[in-house]
Amino acid sequence: MTSLVHRRFAPGPARDYILPWDSIKPGDGILIACRVSRHQQDKNLPGQEAFLVREAKRGGAVVFDTYRAEVSGFDPLWLLPAVRRAKELGAKFLVADSTDRFVRHPAFKSTDKCKDLQARKFELEDLLVVADGLQLVTFLDPEAPPREVERHRSLRGQLEKGNVGGRPQRKKHRRQKLRPRAITMREHEMSYREISDVLKVPLATVFRWLKSHVSS
Repeated sequence: MTSLVHRRFAPGPARDYILPWDSIKPGDGILIACRVSRHQQDKNLPGQEAFLVREAKRGGAVVFDTYRAEVSGFDPLWLLPAVRRAKELGAKFLVADSTDRFVRHPAFKSTDKCKDLQARKFELEDLLVVADGLQLVTFLDPEAPPREVERHRSLRGQLEKGNVGGRPQRKKHRRQKLRPRAITMREHEMSYREISDVLKVPLATVFRWLKSHVSS
C-alpha cells in the first residue's frame, strides 16, 4: 500500500528529463514556452515571457520565438505547437520558467493540500515523448519545490509593479553586504542557483539583487 501511494504522489526525477538554466550557452537558439491554466490568469503571460526573454538574452542566447498558452498543464500535449515551431526554426532548447509550466501532477489543485504535488515520473516521461528529441530547460531548478516556485513568481510580480516588499532592517542590512559579491559572481557567468548556494541566501534574494543591478 505504501509503495502504491508513493508511486501516485512522489515527484519524479525532473533533472533526468529537464536541463538547468546554465545549460544554455551564448549563441544557442531557444524557443520560450509560457503557460497559464485559465483565461483569468492571462495577465501573467507577458511578465512570464518578458522575464525569460530578458534572462536568455542576458546570457547570450538567441530567442527565436515565444509561445503562449492558456491551458491546463496536466497533459503535455499542449506543447506540441511549440515543439513543432522550435524544430522549424532550428532551436536547440525549449525553455520554460519551471517544470510545472511544462507539466503538472494530474491531481494538482492550487487551493487545497494537493497544491504541493509535482509531476511524477509518468508525466515527465510523457513530456519527453512530446518534446521529440528537443532539449527542455527551466529557469528554476527542474526539481524546485512548489514553495520556491511560488516565491519566485510572487517576487517577479512585485518587481513588475515596482513593489518588492520589505524585511527587518538588521537582516536586510546583513544580506545587503553580500550584494556586490553576487553581482561579481553573476558577471563571471555563475548561475542564480550557484550564487544562492555559495552566499547562502534565498534564490529570490539573488534574483532581486541582480534585477536591481541590471535596471540601474
